[in-house]
Amino acid sequence: MMKIERAFVKDRHFHRFRVYRANMGWHVREERDATVVHEAHFRDWHRVELAVRLFERTAKALARDGWSELADANPAEATADASCDP
Repeated sequence: MMKIERAFVKDRHFHRFRVYRANMGWHVREERDATVVHEAHFRDWHRVELAVRLFERTAKALARDGWSELADANPAEATADASCDP
């Protein structure tokens, strides 16, 4: 199953992108903290490619702004770890 998942964290906030194979197409989702800011289901792979390119642009901007990319794209664990920092 094809899956793309990237997450970034900064100051106890997270930004996550997810693309995964779903029934009859692909599911695309973008989250900021606990809010889903974009969610769509595509049957056309070219639309998925466009969404991934937009995610990549946003990811570069986040990194430029000091956001850290997580090795594991599960932001719940990252925000819990960040809250333990002194």
